[in-house]
Amino acid sequence: MTAREFDNEGRVANWTYGGFPDCRTFKIVAFFQRDEQPEAYFRHPEPRNFGISTCMSTVQRVPPKQNQLDEMLRKHLSFEINRFRIAASMWGKPRYGKVADAMIRESCLIHMRLLLDFFYPRIDPTKKSKFEDVFVTDYLPDKTQLRKEFQNLLAKPSWLQGYRDRLDWRLAHLTVKRMDFEKNPVWRPEKQFEHLERLISEFISALPEKTRALFNPHQQEDLDLQRMSTSVQCGQGRPRCTKDPL
Repeated sequence: MTAREFDNEGRVANWTYGGFPDCRTFKIVAFFQRDEQPEAYFRHPEPRNFGISTCMSTVQRVPPKQNQLDEMLRKHLSFEINRFRIAASMWGKPRYGKVADAMIRESCLIHMRLLLDFFYPRIDPTKKSKFEDVFVTDYLPDKTQLRKEFQNLLAKPSWLQGYRDRLDWRLAHLTVKRMDFEKNPVWRPEKQFEHLERLISEFISALPEKTRALFNPHQQEDLDLQRMSTSVQCGQGRPRCTKDPL
């Protein structure tokens, strides 16, 4: 698809969708309307804004540095894996009452959703993104060096997209799609839990020995959440004094 870009002086330049090298910002980015011919576009004296942002980055993503990957594994990836494992082990085992048990199940599915994105990225991991996520390929870039079983597990399973939609709609978005699940509100994720546990185990085993040693099976506190919980006294909405009782 061809478009026209205008810089701050109103000068026009050709651009082909997907081919812009560095996603520079222009004052106006516009597509041709369906009833227009490209050659007729320049007969308009003033550039028009059709309200569509078309600045699509094709910049290659720079993978995180090794020290960043190490820190992510030691703290945050360990935390996500451990929380998922603990919550999954409690699935279907009533312990703390209906509401609290439901919250544990929701927590389990939220951690599961994040780990699925780690192993099966929603976006091309070679393309730059504002989110700066880390992916399994950052730790293990050469898939051919992995065990065959791990390679097979990394192929997207047939259930992934449908389950991912369900996780998104029921946990992460306030959408009318939720009403579609009211007829069948029960989660039966045991098969998916097993699949994800195999992925986790294969991933940890495939890491270089020095990196694998950074995985902390006892990491249970996300540092950001820990800081949040100690900065505000529960139920009071005010900063906690260091002398306040716990």
